[in-house]
Amino acid sequence: MGLEEVQWGALLKWLRLLYLPAIYIIVVHLIDRQQIRACLNNIVVLGGCTALLGIILYIQQSEWYRAPQTMISLTGEVIYRAGGVFAEPGQFSLVLVMVFIITNVMWTADVRYRFLYVVVMLLCLWGLMVTYSRIAVIALMVFFLYRICMSWLISWRARVKSLAGIAVLVALAISFYQFNEEVAYIVNERVLPLMEISSQAELADLSAGRAGTWIDNLTHFLYQEQEYWIFGRGYKIEEYNIGIYSIDNNFLYALLHTGFIGGSIFLFFWICLLYDCLYRRFDKTDLFAIIMGGCTLALFLYCLTSDAVTMYRGMGVFMLLYAMSHVRVTDR
Repeated sequence: MGLEEVQWGALLKWLRLLYLPAIYIIVVHLIDRQQIRACLNNIVVLGGCTALLGIILYIQQSEWYRAPQTMISLTGEVIYRAGGVFAEPGQFSLVLVMVFIITNVMWTADVRYRFLYVVVMLLCLWGLMVTYSRIAVIALMVFFLYRICMSWLISWRARVKSLAGIAVLVALAISFYQFNEEVAYIVNERVLPLMEISSQAELADLSAGRAGTWIDNLTHFLYQEQEYWIFGRGYKIEEYNIGIYSIDNNFLYALLHTGFIGGSIFLFFWICLLYDCLYRRFDKTDLFAIIMGGCTLALFLYCLTSDAVTMYRGMGVFMLLYAMSHVRVTDR
């Protein structure tokens, strides 16, 4: 592949992202504040359908338009990873995590559709298990910690509900682990290695083997690519990648591909986003603010171990939620 083809490919990836600001503009101008709850319920229903279809495709060992992705486990076994309707495990797991967060928060507030919420949460968890995504597991753990902290600040009833919900989830997890071989395999081969602090391969385990690639690319960039310090190597030009793994870290991508200028802008963007979602617009008694905070934390974690920002198929859900958060404070 020539450099010109690579540049055209990078341009096409940028063009794919144009639909994200389009979603923001349309939602902010067309959706009213009274429609927020209905929109969230629609996301829950469609998210449940997405999870179910992804599970069916996984069972059939098929994808829509590309070959199924596989991975090598710690035992050397080749494992098929579910990519769902996105045909990509990372994007599929990102959407399922955000749908689970929305459903979990809505479940505590809307008594009319609680059975539906439970079903969707179970489908999301099942879908996440067959993606074999480590960052999805970490994102859910962080979200539950976040939920506990929020519940503790609201009232004693919220604390009781939170503790009861955790007890139920732990009981379900233990039962799944004991009676489902696939769940037991995921826990033993994917989750437990994350907790082996004393392991010599700890950083490699946490980064799915990419830690060496991160270090090699950063070292090479700092000491041997001074000409790229200002503007970077060029966005999405993978031929410059050093190592057997892709970089899959948005912050390192921003630095290497767009230089210190682009990297600084990207870091500033995330500081503003976290400030906006977790502080300026945050209200511990507002369910949508809790949803937005949880989804922002999940996306931040995904940015650390994947190219999440340019997951143009999965990022639409987050952009929709972000636009809805601004609809709520817009006078009409």
